[in-house]
Amino acid sequence: MPPSPSPSPGSRLSVTPDSVTLAARALVTLIALVVVAVAAPAGEFAEVAAALVITIGVWLPAHRWAIALALIAAAPLVDAAASTDPAGVFSMAAFASLVLAVREPRALLIGGVIGASALVGVALNVGAVAPTQEVSPSIALFSVMVLTSVGAAVRATWQSRLDVAARLEAAELARATAVERGVAEERLRIARDLHDSIGHQIAVVSMRIGAAEVALPDDADASARALGEARAAVQAVLRETQDTLRVLRDPSEPEPGAPVPGASTPGASDVVALIETWRDAGMRVDATMDSIGDLSPRVAATVFRIVQESLTNAHRHGAGGADVEVRRLVDGGVRVSVANLRAARVRDLTTPSGGSGVAGMRERARSVGGTLTAQADGSHFQVTAVLPQEEGR
Repeated sequence: MPPSPSPSPGSRLSVTPDSVTLAARALVTLIALVVVAVAAPAGEFAEVAAALVITIGVWLPAHRWAIALALIAAAPLVDAAASTDPAGVFSMAAFASLVLAVREPRALLIGGVIGASALVGVALNVGAVAPTQEVSPSIALFSVMVLTSVGAAVRATWQSRLDVAARLEAAELARATAVERGVAEERLRIARDLHDSIGHQIAVVSMRIGAAEVALPDDADASARALGEARAAVQAVLRETQDTLRVLRDPSEPEPGAPVPGASTPGASDVVALIETWRDAGMRVDATMDSIGDLSPRVAATVFRIVQESLTNAHRHGAGGADVEVRRLVDGGVRVSVANLRAARVRDLTTPSGGSGVAGMRERARSVGGTLTAQADGSHFQVTAVLPQEEGR
Protein backbone atom coordinates (compact mmCIF):
# COMPACT_ATOMS: atom_id res chain seq x y z
CA MET A 1 0.00 0.00 0.00
CA PRO A 2 1.35 3.49 -0.76
CA PRO A 3 2.66 5.24 2.35
CA SER A 4 0.29 7.74 3.93
CA PRO A 5 2.26 10.69 5.29
CA SER A 6 0.68 12.65 8.11
CA PRO A 7 -1.08 15.81 6.95
CA SER A 8 0.71 19.01 7.84
CA PRO A 9 -0.80 21.16 10.63
CA GLY A 10 -3.50 23.41 9.29
CA SER A 11 -4.08 21.38 6.11
CA ARG A 12 -7.52 20.11 5.17
CA LEU A 13 -8.34 16.53 6.04
CA SER A 14 -7.94 14.24 3.03
CA VAL A 15 -8.92 10.66 2.24
CA THR A 16 -5.89 8.41 2.59
CA PRO A 17 -5.48 4.67 2.01
CA ASP A 18 -4.97 4.16 5.74
CA SER A 19 -8.18 5.98 6.68
CA VAL A 20 -10.23 4.11 4.06
CA THR A 21 -8.77 0.76 5.15
CA LEU A 22 -9.49 1.48 8.80
CA ALA A 23 -13.07 2.54 8.08
CA ALA A 24 -13.76 -0.55 5.93
CA ARG A 25 -12.21 -2.88 8.50
CA ALA A 26 -14.33 -1.33 11.25
CA LEU A 27 -17.49 -1.75 9.15
CA VAL A 28 -16.67 -5.39 8.35
CA THR A 29 -16.05 -6.08 12.03
CA LEU A 30 -19.32 -4.40 13.01
CA ILE A 31 -21.30 -6.44 10.47
CA ALA A 32 -19.57 -9.59 11.73
CA LEU A 33 -20.67 -8.84 15.29
CA VAL A 34 -24.27 -8.40 14.11
CA VAL A 35 -24.15 -11.63 12.07
CA VAL A 36 -22.73 -13.61 14.98
CA ALA A 37 -25.26 -12.13 17.39
CA VAL A 38 -28.15 -13.13 15.10
CA ALA A 39 -26.91 -16.41 13.59
CA ALA A 40 -25.33 -18.05 16.65
CA PRO A 41 -28.57 -18.30 18.70
CA ALA A 42 -30.31 -19.67 15.60
CA GLY A 43 -27.71 -22.41 15.22
CA GLU A 44 -26.47 -21.16 11.82
CA PHE A 45 -22.84 -21.86 12.59
CA ALA A 46 -21.80 -21.90 8.93
CA GLU A 47 -22.77 -18.24 8.68
CA VAL A 48 -20.90 -17.48 11.92
CA ALA A 49 -17.79 -19.24 10.56
CA ALA A 50 -18.03 -17.33 7.27
CA ALA A 51 -18.28 -13.99 9.11
CA LEU A 52 -15.27 -14.82 11.30
CA VAL A 53 -13.22 -15.95 8.27
CA ILE A 54 -13.84 -12.65 6.44
CA THR A 55 -13.01 -10.66 9.58
CA ILE A 56 -9.70 -12.50 9.92
CA GLY A 57 -8.98 -11.86 6.24
CA VAL A 58 -9.44 -8.08 6.39
CA TRP A 59 -7.19 -7.75 9.45
CA LEU A 60 -4.29 -9.72 7.98
CA PRO A 61 -1.20 -7.59 7.14
CA ALA A 62 -0.82 -6.26 3.61
CA HIS A 63 1.88 -8.75 2.56
CA ARG A 64 -0.57 -11.59 3.34
CA TRP A 65 -3.00 -10.37 0.70
CA ALA A 66 -3.14 -13.72 -1.13
CA ILE A 67 -4.16 -15.58 2.06
CA ALA A 68 -6.69 -12.85 2.83
CA LEU A 69 -8.14 -13.17 -0.70
CA ALA A 70 -8.51 -16.93 -0.33
CA LEU A 71 -10.27 -16.62 3.05
CA ILE A 72 -12.63 -13.89 1.88
CA ALA A 73 -13.48 -15.73 -1.34
CA ALA A 74 -14.17 -18.99 0.55
CA ALA A 75 -16.54 -17.37 3.05
CA PRO A 76 -19.60 -16.93 0.74
CA LEU A 77 -19.27 -20.55 -0.40
CA VAL A 78 -19.15 -21.76 3.23
CA ASP A 79 -22.16 -19.58 4.05
CA ALA A 80 -24.12 -20.98 1.10
CA ALA A 81 -24.04 -24.47 2.66
CA ALA A 82 -26.41 -23.71 5.52
CA SER A 83 -27.34 -20.02 5.77
CA THR A 84 -30.89 -18.88 5.12
CA ASP A 85 -29.93 -15.21 4.66
CA PRO A 86 -26.69 -14.55 2.74
CA ALA A 87 -27.00 -10.72 2.85
CA GLY A 88 -24.71 -10.25 5.84
CA VAL A 89 -21.85 -12.35 4.53
CA PHE A 90 -21.85 -11.02 0.96
CA SER A 91 -21.95 -7.45 2.35
CA MET A 92 -18.88 -8.25 4.39
CA ALA A 93 -17.21 -9.76 1.31
CA ALA A 94 -17.91 -6.59 -0.70
CA PHE A 95 -16.32 -4.29 1.90
CA ALA A 96 -13.45 -6.77 2.29
CA SER A 97 -12.75 -6.41 -1.43
CA LEU A 98 -12.45 -2.66 -0.83
CA VAL A 99 -9.79 -3.27 1.85
CA LEU A 100 -7.72 -5.52 -0.42
CA ALA A 101 -8.04 -3.19 -3.46
CA VAL A 102 -6.77 -0.22 -1.44
CA ARG A 103 -3.70 -2.13 -0.25
CA GLU A 104 -2.90 -4.24 -3.34
CA PRO A 105 -2.63 -3.11 -6.99
CA ARG A 106 -4.18 -6.35 -8.37
CA ALA A 107 -7.72 -4.90 -8.24
CA LEU A 108 -8.99 -6.82 -11.27
CA LEU A 109 -7.95 -10.16 -9.76
CA ILE A 110 -9.41 -9.24 -6.36
CA GLY A 111 -12.73 -8.07 -7.79
CA GLY A 112 -13.02 -11.06 -10.10
CA VAL A 113 -12.32 -13.71 -7.44
CA ILE A 114 -14.45 -12.21 -4.65
CA GLY A 115 -17.20 -11.16 -7.09
CA ALA A 116 -17.45 -14.67 -8.54
CA SER A 117 -17.51 -16.17 -5.05
CA ALA A 118 -20.28 -13.82 -3.92
CA LEU A 119 -22.28 -14.52 -7.10
CA VAL A 120 -21.98 -18.29 -6.72
CA GLY A 121 -22.60 -18.27 -2.97
CA VAL A 122 -25.77 -16.19 -3.20
CA ALA A 123 -26.97 -18.15 -6.23
CA LEU A 124 -26.54 -21.45 -4.39
CA ASN A 125 -28.42 -20.03 -1.43
CA VAL A 126 -31.39 -18.70 -3.39
CA GLY A 127 -31.37 -21.46 -6.01
CA ALA A 128 -31.09 -19.21 -9.08
CA VAL A 129 -28.42 -17.19 -10.91
CA ALA A 130 -30.24 -15.50 -13.80
CA PRO A 131 -31.26 -11.88 -13.08
CA THR A 132 -34.67 -12.54 -14.57
CA GLN A 133 -35.30 -15.14 -11.87
CA GLU A 134 -33.43 -13.66 -8.88
CA VAL A 135 -31.54 -10.34 -8.68
CA SER A 136 -29.63 -11.10 -5.46
CA PRO A 137 -26.63 -12.84 -7.12
CA SER A 138 -26.23 -9.98 -9.59
CA ILE A 139 -26.48 -7.41 -6.79
CA ALA A 140 -23.78 -9.27 -4.86
CA LEU A 141 -21.46 -9.29 -7.90
CA PHE A 142 -22.17 -5.63 -8.67
CA SER A 143 -21.52 -4.57 -5.07
CA VAL A 144 -18.13 -6.31 -5.02
CA MET A 145 -17.08 -4.79 -8.32
CA VAL A 146 -18.14 -1.26 -7.32
CA LEU A 147 -16.33 -1.34 -3.97
CA THR A 148 -13.26 -2.90 -5.56
CA SER A 149 -13.23 -0.03 -8.07
CA VAL A 150 -13.54 2.49 -5.23
CA GLY A 151 -10.56 0.92 -3.47
CA ALA A 152 -8.50 0.94 -6.66
CA ALA A 153 -9.42 4.60 -7.27
CA VAL A 154 -8.35 5.59 -3.75
CA ARG A 155 -5.05 3.80 -4.21
CA ALA A 156 -4.42 5.31 -7.66
CA THR A 157 -5.29 8.85 -6.50
CA TRP A 158 -2.99 8.62 -3.50
CA GLN A 159 -0.18 7.15 -5.59
CA SER A 160 -0.61 10.03 -8.03
CA ARG A 161 -0.30 12.53 -5.19
CA LEU A 162 2.87 10.81 -4.00
CA ASP A 163 4.30 10.90 -7.51
CA VAL A 164 3.55 14.62 -7.84
CA ALA A 165 5.14 15.29 -4.45
CA ALA A 166 8.22 13.30 -5.47
CA ARG A 167 8.51 15.25 -8.72
CA LEU A 168 8.15 18.55 -6.89
CA GLU A 169 10.84 17.50 -4.42
CA ALA A 170 13.14 16.47 -7.26
CA ALA A 171 12.51 19.78 -9.03
CA GLU A 172 13.25 21.71 -5.82
CA LEU A 173 16.45 19.74 -5.34
CA ALA A 174 17.49 20.44 -8.92
CA ARG A 175 16.72 24.14 -8.47
CA ALA A 176 18.74 24.28 -5.24
CA THR A 177 21.62 22.49 -6.94
CA ALA A 178 21.52 24.97 -9.83
CA VAL A 179 21.51 27.89 -7.40
CA GLU A 180 24.47 26.46 -5.49
CA ARG A 181 26.33 25.92 -8.76
CA GLY A 182 25.59 29.50 -9.80
CA VAL A 183 26.78 30.84 -6.45
CA ALA A 184 29.99 28.82 -6.72
CA GLU A 185 30.62 30.11 -10.22
CA GLU A 186 29.98 33.68 -9.09
CA ARG A 187 32.38 33.27 -6.17
CA LEU A 188 35.07 32.08 -8.58
CA ARG A 189 34.39 35.01 -10.91
CA ILE A 190 34.70 37.48 -8.03
CA ALA A 191 37.89 35.76 -6.89
CA ARG A 192 39.37 36.10 -10.36
CA ASP A 193 38.40 39.78 -10.56
CA LEU A 194 39.90 40.49 -7.12
CA HIS A 195 43.08 38.67 -8.01
CA ASP A 196 43.46 40.42 -11.37
CA SER A 197 42.61 43.94 -10.17
CA ILE A 198 42.78 44.68 -6.44
CA GLY A 199 45.44 42.13 -5.59
CA HIS A 200 47.67 43.32 -8.40
CA GLN A 201 47.26 47.00 -7.52
CA ILE A 202 48.02 46.40 -3.83
CA ALA A 203 51.16 44.50 -4.76
CA VAL A 204 52.22 47.40 -7.00
CA VAL A 205 51.62 49.91 -4.17
CA SER A 206 53.76 47.78 -1.82
CA MET A 207 56.54 47.73 -4.40
CA ARG A 208 56.31 51.49 -4.89
CA ILE A 209 56.57 52.11 -1.16
CA GLY A 210 59.61 49.85 -0.99
CA ALA A 211 61.22 51.78 -3.83
CA ALA A 212 60.46 55.07 -2.05
CA GLU A 213 62.16 53.77 1.11
CA VAL A 214 65.29 52.95 -0.85
CA ALA A 215 65.34 56.41 -2.45
CA LEU A 216 65.04 58.33 0.84
CA PRO A 217 68.07 60.33 2.01
CA ASP A 218 69.86 59.16 5.14
CA ASP A 219 68.47 61.92 7.38
CA ALA A 220 64.78 61.26 6.55
CA ASP A 221 64.11 59.04 9.59
CA ALA A 222 60.53 60.21 10.10
CA SER A 223 59.64 59.63 6.47
CA ALA A 224 61.31 56.23 6.51
CA ARG A 225 59.35 55.26 9.60
CA ALA A 226 56.07 56.42 8.04
CA LEU A 227 56.79 54.58 4.81
CA GLY A 228 57.68 51.44 6.76
CA GLU A 229 54.37 51.58 8.62
CA ALA A 230 52.55 52.19 5.35
CA ARG A 231 54.30 49.23 3.74
CA ALA A 232 53.37 47.01 6.71
CA ALA A 233 49.74 48.12 6.44
CA VAL A 234 49.68 47.45 2.68
CA GLN A 235 51.18 44.01 3.25
CA ALA A 236 48.50 43.30 5.86
CA VAL A 237 45.83 44.31 3.34
CA LEU A 238 47.45 42.06 0.76
CA ARG A 239 47.41 39.11 3.17
CA GLU A 240 43.74 39.67 3.97
CA THR A 241 42.93 39.95 0.27
CA GLN A 242 44.66 36.61 -0.29
CA ASP A 243 42.67 35.14 2.60
CA THR A 244 39.48 36.45 1.01
CA LEU A 245 40.43 34.90 -2.30
CA ARG A 246 40.95 31.52 -0.62
CA VAL A 247 37.51 31.73 1.01
CA LEU A 248 35.87 32.68 -2.28
CA ARG A 249 37.49 29.72 -4.02
CA ASP A 250 36.84 27.31 -1.14
CA PRO A 251 33.94 28.17 1.26
CA SER A 252 35.28 25.64 3.78
CA GLU A 253 38.24 27.96 4.44
CA PRO A 254 38.03 30.03 7.67
CA GLU A 255 36.63 33.52 7.28
CA PRO A 256 39.33 36.20 6.92
CA GLY A 257 40.15 37.55 10.34
CA ALA A 258 38.58 34.59 12.10
CA PRO A 259 40.82 32.25 14.10
CA VAL A 260 41.90 29.00 12.49
CA PRO A 261 42.30 25.64 14.26
CA GLY A 262 45.52 25.64 16.24
CA ALA A 263 45.78 29.44 16.25
CA SER A 264 45.38 31.56 19.36
CA THR A 265 42.01 33.22 20.03
CA PRO A 266 41.98 37.01 19.55
CA GLY A 267 42.13 38.72 22.92
CA ALA A 268 42.25 42.20 24.39
CA SER A 269 45.91 42.50 23.38
CA ASP A 270 44.95 42.14 19.72
CA VAL A 271 42.45 44.99 20.00
CA VAL A 272 45.04 47.08 21.88
CA ALA A 273 47.58 46.43 19.12
CA LEU A 274 44.99 47.55 16.57
CA ILE A 275 44.38 50.74 18.54
CA GLU A 276 48.11 51.38 18.76
CA THR A 277 48.41 51.32 14.96
CA TRP A 278 45.85 54.14 14.79
CA ARG A 279 47.65 56.07 17.51
CA ASP A 280 50.94 55.66 15.65
CA ALA A 281 49.20 57.07 12.58
CA GLY A 282 48.35 60.21 14.60
CA MET A 283 44.76 59.50 15.66
CA ARG A 284 43.69 60.04 19.28
CA VAL A 285 42.07 56.86 20.64
CA ASP A 286 41.02 56.50 24.30
CA ALA A 287 40.40 52.86 25.16
CA THR A 288 38.94 50.95 28.11
CA MET A 289 39.40 47.21 27.74
CA ASP A 290 38.21 44.15 29.65
CA SER A 291 39.60 40.69 28.97
CA ILE A 292 37.95 38.85 26.11
CA GLY A 293 40.19 35.79 26.03
CA ASP A 294 37.41 33.42 27.13
CA LEU A 295 35.04 34.43 24.32
CA SER A 296 34.42 31.91 21.57
CA PRO A 297 36.75 32.38 18.57
CA ARG A 298 34.09 33.81 16.26
CA VAL A 299 32.78 36.22 18.90
CA ALA A 300 36.32 37.43 19.68
CA ALA A 301 36.99 37.91 15.96
CA THR A 302 33.74 39.86 15.69
CA VAL A 303 34.83 42.18 18.52
CA PHE A 304 38.10 42.83 16.67
CA ARG A 305 36.37 43.52 13.36
CA ILE A 306 33.79 45.87 14.87
CA VAL A 307 36.50 47.95 16.57
CA GLN A 308 38.56 47.92 13.37
CA GLU A 309 35.71 49.09 11.14
CA SER A 310 34.49 51.67 13.67
CA LEU A 311 37.93 53.26 13.97
CA THR A 312 38.21 53.31 10.18
CA ASN A 313 34.89 55.16 9.95
CA ALA A 314 35.93 57.55 12.74
CA HIS A 315 39.13 58.36 10.87
CA ARG A 316 37.33 58.93 7.57
CA HIS A 317 34.24 60.77 8.73
CA GLY A 318 34.96 62.00 12.27
CA ALA A 319 36.96 64.69 14.00
CA GLY A 320 38.96 64.65 17.24
CA GLY A 321 39.61 60.95 17.64
CA ALA A 322 37.50 58.18 19.15
CA ASP A 323 36.61 56.51 22.46
CA VAL A 324 36.63 52.69 22.58
CA GLU A 325 35.07 50.60 25.35
CA VAL A 326 35.04 46.81 25.53
CA ARG A 327 33.16 45.76 28.65
CA ARG A 328 32.16 42.30 29.88
CA LEU A 329 28.54 41.77 30.89
CA VAL A 330 27.14 39.87 33.86
CA ASP A 331 25.93 37.01 31.64
CA GLY A 332 29.43 36.52 30.17
CA GLY A 333 28.78 38.47 26.99
CA VAL A 334 30.55 41.60 25.89
CA ARG A 335 29.50 45.16 25.05
CA VAL A 336 31.56 47.01 22.44
CA SER A 337 31.17 50.76 22.07
CA VAL A 338 33.05 53.12 19.76
CA ALA A 339 32.11 56.83 19.76
CA ASN A 340 33.59 59.81 17.93
CA LEU A 341 32.88 63.43 17.11
CA ARG A 342 31.36 63.94 13.70
CA ALA A 343 32.98 66.15 11.13
CA ALA A 344 31.25 69.37 10.11
CA ARG A 345 29.87 67.83 6.92
CA VAL A 346 29.54 64.09 6.82
CA ARG A 347 26.97 61.76 5.38
CA ASP A 348 24.82 59.69 7.71
CA LEU A 349 26.46 56.28 8.02
CA THR A 350 23.34 54.81 9.62
CA THR A 351 21.41 55.02 6.34
CA PRO A 352 21.82 52.56 3.44
CA SER A 353 23.36 55.29 1.28
CA GLY A 354 26.18 55.74 3.78
CA GLY A 355 28.14 52.69 2.64
CA SER A 356 28.34 49.04 3.67
CA GLY A 357 30.60 49.36 6.76
CA VAL A 358 27.81 49.63 9.35
CA ALA A 359 25.72 47.03 7.50
CA GLY A 360 28.69 44.67 7.50
CA MET A 361 29.26 45.14 11.23
CA ARG A 362 25.58 44.55 11.90
CA GLU A 363 25.68 41.33 9.85
CA ARG A 364 28.79 40.16 11.75
CA ALA A 365 27.08 40.78 15.09
CA ARG A 366 23.93 38.99 13.97
CA SER A 367 25.93 36.01 12.69
CA VAL A 368 27.11 35.21 16.24
CA GLY A 369 23.75 35.90 17.89
CA GLY A 370 24.39 39.53 18.88
CA THR A 371 23.01 42.97 18.00
CA LEU A 372 24.56 46.19 16.76
CA THR A 373 23.19 49.73 16.65
CA ALA A 374 24.65 52.86 15.06
CA GLN A 375 23.38 56.24 16.25
CA ALA A 376 24.16 59.83 15.26
CA ASP A 377 22.94 62.56 17.63
CA GLY A 378 24.17 65.58 15.73
CA SER A 379 27.67 66.03 17.17
CA HIS A 380 28.58 62.42 17.95
CA PHE A 381 28.41 59.11 16.16
CA GLN A 382 28.36 55.89 18.22
CA VAL A 383 28.43 52.21 17.38
CA THR A 384 27.29 49.82 20.11
CA ALA A 385 27.35 46.03 19.85
CA VAL A 386 26.18 43.47 22.40
CA LEU A 387 27.55 40.00 21.75
CA PRO A 388 27.15 36.67 23.59
CA GLN A 389 30.03 34.76 25.11
CA GLU A 390 29.38 31.81 22.81
CA GLU A 391 28.12 32.21 19.27
CA GLY A 392 24.45 31.46 18.86
CA ARG A 393 21.68 31.89 16.32
